[in-house]
Amino acid sequence: MTSAGNTVVIVADPGGRVYVNGKPAAHAGPIRAVGGVLCVPSSVISLLRQTLRRADLPKSEPKTADGAKRLQPDQRRLPVVVVDAGHGGKDPGAVRTYGSGRVRVQIQEKDLNLDAALELTRLLRDRGVRVVTTRTDDSTVSLDERVKIADQTSPALMVSIHADAEKKETGNAHGFTVFVGKNASAASLAAAKRIEKRLSGTRVHSRGVRRHEEAIRVLVKPKCPSVLVEMGFMSNPRDLSELMQADHRLLLAKAIAEGVMDFLKEGRK
Repeated sequence: MTSAGNTVVIVADPGGRVYVNGKPAAHAGPIRAVGGVLCVPSSVISLLRQTLRRADLPKSEPKTADGAKRLQPDQRRLPVVVVDAGHGGKDPGAVRTYGSGRVRVQIQEKDLNLDAALELTRLLRDRGVRVVTTRTDDSTVSLDERVKIADQTSPALMVSIHADAEKKETGNAHGFTVFVGKNASAASLAAAKRIEKRLSGTRVHSRGVRRHEEAIRVLVKPKCPSVLVEMGFMSNPRDLSELMQADHRLLLAKAIAEGVMDFLKEGRK
């Protein structure tokens, strides 16, 4: 597989060899295809992100002769959006086992969240939005730090990306949900409705826009409008299988990006 300026080869065998741009990068241990999905240990995913994602994220902004950052002529007017990849580092989020028999792999929510959030970041930047991220790797970021990042940048919107799970190992609940705080502002509700509408267009089951009964920090503390997208249920075998597929996460990221753009253009209408 390739990305901008990069080539990755993953050998699915007991040795789990990984090559980046023709050079050995890691010996991951067993890598297997389960149900048509290539299952790779999270340690390898983190390594690849550190190596490859640099090409996907924009370079630093141009600077003047005295070292100050120079914005492009229209960039001063661009809206700011904070993209928050839920969990990370020491906090894996929901954890589920995928596969059966001897071929079983552990899937951590934090990895799914980060991949989708990075895709969303890229898509929004491609559309001219100035994006601030709370994390771009497998690092631990406290909830208070996430809120602080949002408050310091005065964004038009904060979007937090997560994957849901029932408390039991497997369950029937499925589909995506767009959450707002219990006492959400009109702007938060407007953003949530536009994102939900776009996600519904993917034909993934919609659980609608809901007010979260719990005081979720990233929904109630930021001074800006904020929403939290649960992409699906890791406790649902079908949802989990889909969430593990990069194409599916990209599909969701594209829909979320379009919903964000609708909100930025139309506001609270």
